[in-house]
Amino acid sequence: MHKPNMSLVKTPVPTQDMAVRMANFNEVELGYSKEQAMAEAARCLNCPGRYCAASCPINTPVPEFIKLIRDGDLSGAYKVISDANPMASFSCRVCAQERQCEINCTRGIKGEPTAIGRLERFVTDWHRLNKMDISKEAEKPERNGKCVAVIGSGPAGLACAERLAQAGYAVDIYESRPYAGGIPAYGIPNFVLPEDILAEYLEYLTDLGVAIHLNKTVNGDFSVKYLLEHGSDAVFVAAGAGRPVRLEIEGETLPNVYSAEDYLLAAKRNPDLLRQADHRTVIVVGGGNTAIDVCRNAKRFGAEKVYLLYRRTRKEMPARQTEIRYAEEEGIEFCFLTQPVRIIGETQVTGVGCIRMELCDPDYPCGRANVRPLLNQEFILEADALVASLGHEPIPMEGLPVDAAGYVKVNKDGISTSLDGVFAGGDITGGEATLIGAVAAGKKAAQAIDKYLNK
Repeated sequence: MHKPNMSLVKTPVPTQDMAVRMANFNEVELGYSKEQAMAEAARCLNCPGRYCAASCPINTPVPEFIKLIRDGDLSGAYKVISDANPMASFSCRVCAQERQCEINCTRGIKGEPTAIGRLERFVTDWHRLNKMDISKEAEKPERNGKCVAVIGSGPAGLACAERLAQAGYAVDIYESRPYAGGIPAYGIPNFVLPEDILAEYLEYLTDLGVAIHLNKTVNGDFSVKYLLEHGSDAVFVAAGAGRPVRLEIEGETLPNVYSAEDYLLAAKRNPDLLRQADHRTVIVVGGGNTAIDVCRNAKRFGAEKVYLLYRRTRKEMPARQTEIRYAEEEGIEFCFLTQPVRIIGETQVTGVGCIRMELCDPDYPCGRANVRPLLNQEFILEADALVASLGHEPIPMEGLPVDAAGYVKVNKDGISTSLDGVFAGGDITGGEATLIGAVAAGKKAAQAIDKYLNK
């Protein structure tokens, strides 16, 4: 019988020293030791309601894997996690656990909830360290003679491909970029998600027999119809919403105005470009995890001042609370209830004209508060670079049913389309724009395609 840990606070996780972490792009949190993980696992009450698991978008059996940690069965804990979530080593680092599994943890009623995300990371990291080459675990299942095409190699496409390959399908992934992985490959910094995790996962998929074709664009190199007519028994469209939303304000075409996607891509693939740019003052517009990632990258590339403009308050920010806290520690200056109205400069950015906002009633009960500008509350912030992080919108795809906003329309099951053999999921359908939401969509698509092909 294990002695419960009745501490009201989470077991602290070791972190890099501030001076050290600002000089590198490594993860801030160093992760639990086995002793720390078992101490934190002992805080779980294993309550019969399983409210944490019910709140997980992919239904990870949380109490079960935590109990296995407490019992010292780390291999068993990994199996429970990975059976539910094919990309757990990703999601444990980027999920907003405070708004998902941990928000309904019984321990959170009096004190802090159990550190579910940290425990999940401990197990997946343990597995990676003790299985130095996870691709060696991949045993190619016997082929069933059927082939599925997956358009897009982001989390939705990868999760779908893994599950189908494990079920014996031949899977071809078509990716428009010169590298696979979607947002984890180009939009998440290494200090949040180390790139070797993605590299190992892609190697694992390759060893499962998944073929990844790069620089292949839908409507350019092929169409959905072409795939169905040339060997694919079903198609899963998981191309994401690939076009950054613009600010639509004066000066947006000036040099040194970036989309978050372009900035983060340069940070990972061409860092010397940002180092040589010498951006001393950077303004970032947005309130999500991507905006926070841009801010923290800018600091590491030498920016003296970084402002984050968000038109609502901190309470409404969709970014993870952990990332917000780390950004504050690193010197990011948050300007809440602030919206840019024009970008100033002739040959490059010299400043941003802003206006103060105030919250007002939402469009519907329990909805998010709206905002409106205050009269005579304009001001200017000096800057030599601006990065817009406002999300993405879909790029229309020929031959697919879309709604008025350009998202692929799916049936009531949330995954099939009106075209026989064609399925869609993730951001391209206007679904929840989170990594775990995309993984859940990929997993659901694999189940639906398997059922369709064996009906």
